[in-house]
Amino acid sequence: MKFALPQGSFGGQFYHVDYFYITSDHPQYQYYTVANLHGSFAWPNGGQCPITVTNENGYLCDQDYRIASNVPGADVFTNGAVDPNVKPYQQTEWTVEFQREMMRNSVLTVRYLNRKLDHVIEDAGIPTVAGEAYVIGNPGEGLAKQIMTSLGYKNLAVPERKYNAVQAEWDSRFFRSFSFNLNYTWSRLTGNYSGLANPDELTGSGTPRLDPNVSRGFDEPWVGFTASGHPDNGILPLDRTHTFKASGYYSHDWSKFRNNSTDLGFFYTIQSGTPRTTFVNIFGIPIPETKRGDLGRTPTYSQTDLNFTHKIKFGREDRYAVAFDVNILNVWNQNTPLAFDQNKTSGYWSLSESKVSTVSSVDATNILTTQGVLTQYAAAESGVCADSAKTICGVGVARNLSFGQPISWQGPRTVRFGFRFLF
Repeated sequence: MKFALPQGSFGGQFYHVDYFYITSDHPQYQYYTVANLHGSFAWPNGGQCPITVTNENGYLCDQDYRIASNVPGADVFTNGAVDPNVKPYQQTEWTVEFQREMMRNSVLTVRYLNRKLDHVIEDAGIPTVAGEAYVIGNPGEGLAKQIMTSLGYKNLAVPERKYNAVQAEWDSRFFRSFSFNLNYTWSRLTGNYSGLANPDELTGSGTPRLDPNVSRGFDEPWVGFTASGHPDNGILPLDRTHTFKASGYYSHDWSKFRNNSTDLGFFYTIQSGTPRTTFVNIFGIPIPETKRGDLGRTPTYSQTDLNFTHKIKFGREDRYAVAFDVNILNVWNQNTPLAFDQNKTSGYWSLSESKVSTVSSVDATNILTTQGVLTQYAAAESGVCADSAKTICGVGVARNLSFGQPISWQGPRTVRFGFRFLF
């Protein structure tokens, strides 16, 4: 279990969202600091929304998104809990391999790999009146399943990741001063959980969210489903169907200058692009709109790297040496897009649970899965968008102007020179 989980779920972080009036006697933005606002309000554990206690500075609602899950004797529906029977992270793998020496110093290897995720530790979210509480355990199992079932949720997402691959590799070593390796892999990665890093939550730089065990995966009952209410299991963001790699190394000893040697090396790879998916923001969490991979794939990725080293030995019994290095990454200066903005809805798009159902927001949250509220969400939005104040709206409209645009690219050509003294 990584440190991000106990830090965030055992009280190490303070994460509240609070609402308050901006009054005419204090129109300046700079006035509204935490120190000026909270007054006697002490941010009760679990939050309070609406706030019923009198506080002189006008707090209206306090949503607590980091409720400690390990408070002894606390109400599990308010604070969450730690599953006493939590199962450790587990993955099952089996491999079948054939290997044969085809010629001198050359080996052919063919293997089949099958990996299956068995159990995951995550902070599975529980919707509360004031925010979210978390069950530290196995999503879709044990205590997390028990609590969600008691709240009326009939369909729960269970973490799934399956990897199947066929690899063929040719490896030749020290054949006339030349070594090389050729490797081709066909693979398929499917499920609804990529791992400790979550590519469903891409950052602005195109990297996945790197908060192990505490991503938004399984943080609410509708996470794990598409916006149309179906399970979102499919081709995962890290899938690359075809991958070919080639590397080689040549060493030359100079006959006239026996204490000199030159090494030349290269590395080349070409890989299928990764799946692209349309995500929409449902109550603050991005989920696939229809299915994973609906936007196709990123462009095919390839890169060539070269390395040159010249070494001169000297001293008694050639005990010392100096080496000159030149390393070139991305020789052809390719500029392939690696990641695209997949969020169809921008951060300014807001639709509360209470707009989805005619009942209170808490009840609306409770029927998210049992009555297919993800479909209700799309239907209710048209009425909410009829409000003249909402000029950009509609679930079929790309409100995020950068949606579908590349946000990260292959690194540019890099040339590095080095000098080393060996002894």
